[in-house]
Amino acid sequence: MSLESSKQLLRFEDIGTCATIFQRYEQPLTQIFCLNPMAILVLQGTKIIEIDHQKSMINAGEILVIPAGTTLDIINLNDVNDSYLACYFTWEPKPIKYYEKIRENHQVTYLENIKILRNVSESFKDSFLQISNQLTTIENRDLISHKFVEILIWLEQMGIVFSSVENLTLSQKITQLISQAPNQKWQAKEIAQHFHLGESTMRRHLANENTSVSQLIQNVRTSYGLTLLQTTHWNIEDIAQEAGYESGSRFAYYFRQRFGFLPSEMKNNAR
Repeated sequence: MSLESSKQLLRFEDIGTCATIFQRYEQPLTQIFCLNPMAILVLQGTKIIEIDHQKSMINAGEILVIPAGTTLDIINLNDVNDSYLACYFTWEPKPIKYYEKIRENHQVTYLENIKILRNVSESFKDSFLQISNQLTTIENRDLISHKFVEILIWLEQMGIVFSSVENLTLSQKITQLISQAPNQKWQAKEIAQHFHLGESTMRRHLANENTSVSQLIQNVRTSYGLTLLQTTHWNIEDIAQEAGYESGSRFAYYFRQRFGFLPSEMKNNAR
């Protein structure tokens, strides 16, 4: 089984994301925050991650599984004769809670730290890619949700179970909210009202977490811009608008501030 497209980004509200990363640019990406649980199947090249000064390598054919709320450094290394290629799924809380209800075995240990699946069966990898391809044509939301649960079932067969409990900080809750619509013109007052907080109270709580509303907005938008660079063939201007920026130059400014290089550098190396 192979991917039908070298680049793909499918986002399903309240269900999750399925995407294909095609990348030739080997720039390190630091402090990448994974809001939702994620499973990444490396197809070509090598992924190197670092958490708490510990490095791990994920080779082609292996799966990296990441619990919600994980922050890590990443570098995607090209295959000897080609690019880096990977397919991944993320899950919103809803399908995880649903699977928790229907799962037969309730005596499980939830995933707390990253795990690398080294000996992945061909049938699992085939299903992983087959579902990724199927999601490009399925429109029924119940069927889409079932496909995301199917991957959860496969993961449980390998000892991986995600917790449905959300122990999020205020900054993570705000990140979750903004991530639903990165290109919306978010205002601090509006965000505070969503969480039934006064604006000054919200700002004080965020200051205690060493962040701010504007910083969270920029983090979400630049991270989403990075995802679009990795998973679509869009030009910089279109990516900028989708990520919530008025121009490609504004996007480039904040992107470079966040990651240390220009989006055009990654785009040019993807050709």
